[in-house]
Amino acid sequence: MARENSPLFDANIFLRSINLCFDADDPGRIAHFRPTAKTIPLLRGLLANEKDSAFLVVAPYGSGKSLTLTYLLNIIENRPEALPALLDIEKRIENVNPELKKQLYSRRKNNKRGLAITLHGYLADLPKAIKEATINALHRNKLNRHVKALQKLETNNIEQTIHFLSVLKKVCIKAKLDQLCILWDETGRHLETLISSGRAAELSDIQVIAEYVSRSSDLPTTLGLTLHQSILHYAKKNVSLCACRMDEDFRPF
Repeated sequence: MARENSPLFDANIFLRSINLCFDADDPGRIAHFRPTAKTIPLLRGLLANEKDSAFLVVAPYGSGKSLTLTYLLNIIENRPEALPALLDIEKRIENVNPELKKQLYSRRKNNKRGLAITLHGYLADLPKAIKEATINALHRNKLNRHVKALQKLETNNIEQTIHFLSVLKKVCIKAKLDQLCILWDETGRHLETLISSGRAAELSDIQVIAEYVSRSSDLPTTLGLTLHQSILHYAKKNVSLCACRMDEDFRPF
C-alpha cells in the first residue's frame, strides 16, 4: 500500500466523503470505488436482477454505503459523462465477479439507461422530497421535456405519491428507460427523527413505497435504503410492530 508521502497516494481522492445527492452530477466522485464480493449481491439486486425489489443496506459509518449507491446511480443512468469512471470500475468488477462485469458491459454497450431518484437523511416532507428528487433526476438526464407534466401533479400524501410514481413509470417507458430506482442514503436519520418526534405512524409511508415497488410489473423498479443499524434498533416498544412489518418488506444486506 502506498504511504501517505508517496506520489501514488492522493488523499483528495481516497479520503473524501461522498454524498449521494450532492455528487449525483459528478461521476468523477466514484472513480476510486473498489467493488468487493459483499457489494455484488446489492448491485445485482438494485439493478433489478433479483426477485426482491426493496433492499436495506445495514453497515457502520465509513463502510462505503454512500459510495456504492452513487456508483449504482451511474450504472443505472449510464450517462456519457460517466463513461471513463464506469470503464475503470468495470475492470475491477471483473476480478470480483466476471458475470456481473459482462452484464455491465452489455448495459453500457447497448446504451441502456434508467432513472435514479436520490434521497438523503431526514426528510420533513417525504412526498415532496420524492417529487423534487424526481425533477432533479429528469434534469440530470436531459429529460426536461417531461418535467412540466410531473410538476403539475400533487404529492401531499403517500397516496398521491404512489400515483406520481405510476405516472413517472409511464414517462420512463415513453423515454425508453429500462428501470426506475429509488436510492435513500442515511435513512436511519429519518427513522430516528420520526420516532423521537412522535411521528412513528409515518414509518408506514416507507412500507407503502416498498410494497409498491415490489409489485411493479410494467417497469422494473427498485428501492434501496441505507442504515447504520437494523430497523428494530431505531424503534421503541410502541412502534416495534410497525418496524417489524417494515423489516419484512425489505431484503437486508
